[in-house]
Amino acid sequence: MEFAQRAWLHKERTGRPLMIWKVATTLDSKVAASDGTSQWITGPESREDVQALRAQSDAILIGTNTALVDNPHLIPRGYTARPVRVISGEQSVPDTHRVFDNEARTITVKSKSIPDLLKTLCNEGFNQVLVEAGPTLGSALMASGNIDELIIYQAPKLLGAGKEFVSHLGISTLEDHITLELISVVHVGGDIKSHYIVRGR
Repeated sequence: MEFAQRAWLHKERTGRPLMIWKVATTLDSKVAASDGTSQWITGPESREDVQALRAQSDAILIGTNTALVDNPHLIPRGYTARPVRVISGEQSVPDTHRVFDNEARTITVKSKSIPDLLKTLCNEGFNQVLVEAGPTLGSALMASGNIDELIIYQAPKLLGAGKEFVSHLGISTLEDHITLELISVVHVGGDIKSHYIVRGR
């Protein structure tokens, strides 16, 4: 089923946008090395593939830490689509950062509250939101049951130490695990792209 149709049906059923968390990791699930370096974990083919995901989305969501550390632009390269950029968190992001240029609209949600964030996303009428947030915001959305799909681009690299893509989910026993359903696996250059539906606990 096409992304657009699946997102619209999800919104009609749940009243909120389809939330897709996109992650780029090493083989041992690291999104950054111990010294904080994170660009580029995956290869150029994966980064190009992400542009299509961005273009298919109504909005792209990041946290303030990602905005400060990575200074992303979030505009889909090679596409006319201009999804709304959403920044969530309490840290201040300078208006000189790339996410505040005039190439697309940017919304800031100055709160760590997931309900506040979801209220904004619902009020905007988005059908599909691509989450490009780091471990803190992404894990908070996952733990609260607000991530619907997970797309992982996994590079054939090992770090052994560093920041993992998922952090605290409030799970202390195996029985409380979050179940994922694998719906596709493809090679993207030298990386592996795995697409999951989050089935919940």
